[in-house]
Amino acid sequence: MAKKLIYSAIVICLIASASLIVIAFARGYRFDFQNNNLTSTGILAIASSPDGASVYTNGKLVTATNSSINLEPDWYDVKVVKEGYIPWQKRLRIQGEIATKISALLIPINPTLKPLTSLGVINPVLSSSQTQLAYVVPFDASASAELQRKAGIYIWNLKEGPVIPIGSGPRHIAFSNAFLDFTNAKLLWSPDERELLASFFSDDTLLSTYLLNTELIEQTPTITTNTLPTILNNWQTLVDEKNTTLMAGLPRKVRQMFDSKVANLRFAEDETKFMYDATSSATLPLIIDPPLIGANSTKENRIITPGNSYIYDLKEDKNFLIKEGTPTPTPTPSPPELLLPATPLLTEWMDRGDRNLFWYPDSKHIVVIEKDTIYIAEYDGQNKTTVYAGPFENSFVFPWPSGGRILILTNLNRAASLSPNLYAVDIR
Repeated sequence: MAKKLIYSAIVICLIASASLIVIAFARGYRFDFQNNNLTSTGILAIASSPDGASVYTNGKLVTATNSSINLEPDWYDVKVVKEGYIPWQKRLRIQGEIATKISALLIPINPTLKPLTSLGVINPVLSSSQTQLAYVVPFDASASAELQRKAGIYIWNLKEGPVIPIGSGPRHIAFSNAFLDFTNAKLLWSPDERELLASFFSDDTLLSTYLLNTELIEQTPTITTNTLPTILNNWQTLVDEKNTTLMAGLPRKVRQMFDSKVANLRFAEDETKFMYDATSSATLPLIIDPPLIGANSTKENRIITPGNSYIYDLKEDKNFLIKEGTPTPTPTPSPPELLLPATPLLTEWMDRGDRNLFWYPDSKHIVVIEKDTIYIAEYDGQNKTTVYAGPFENSFVFPWPSGGRILILTNLNRAASLSPNLYAVDIR
């Protein structure tokens, strides 16, 4: 009996010891044979798109993506290299017993350019979800009857489907003709993407506006000039309700700061981050103190300056400066019961957001347009990489929902067409 107890105790001790060793190994502990002691290490879990790239730390090749390696706690210069792609690099802090996860988006050195339309595209506008594109095909009274019938307003669902690899194809929702020509119309999506406004201006004066149902095709538009203020105020209610819901988890003083001192909130697709434009000076108070272990180690900016654009990470309570700009005056709020005149209210809606700054669909990157060049950068402003530096219309650049391409508006053959067309810049 005594021997059985001894054997049982030995087995239990061995199992417990093995379990402790496995747990310690999983948490990053390694035995240092040079110093004869147990040391804590951190884990760098690094993935890339595409994978199979070489990973260097401080100039030394250590592994290939996708994989995990153990590193002693310290700061490291990490570089990801793959033939045919622009190298990715970033300075990272590795902490003991902590896994640092990195997802490197590699951009081709020579991305391909593919035409998507051929009839001409005017005033394309992306929906708030970045999954639908509305645009106008110009009307030409001297063209054939067949081409005239193709003119009008189109909506393109950019979500990839199992049958058509580049989306579901454009839908013709309203015709242009000699009596109602949408060629010069400016388009505006509703927040819920169920409606579309087509407005006509003379200089800065609103002439008329039409309301279209985005789920119908070849419809007769409804003129809504007189009811426009009511429509836009109802849309604003939808925006306010959504923002309130998404920011409900923040402390009240932080919500109040974002309500009063910033504008143009644009949430990432996963709703864990949002970009915004500062309209007044403020200091963002710490919510998570001390900071989360293993959080983004890039230096943040909690003192916000008017005119600058920032990204706030709701999960990690981090605030990053992504673009310096020129301060703009804060609009005077109007009482809810007062309806603003149609023209300034519509203009304010159309001017919302920064057309040179977009969320990339993976919620980890942003698309930046600067000096006739398109870049993709990480949400903390790091790793700004050139995607395309050819000719394009500056105001019209759109990320594809799958993240595999960037849409641009350009005219590569002005001798054949006066109107630009949509092209896809393939980056995978």
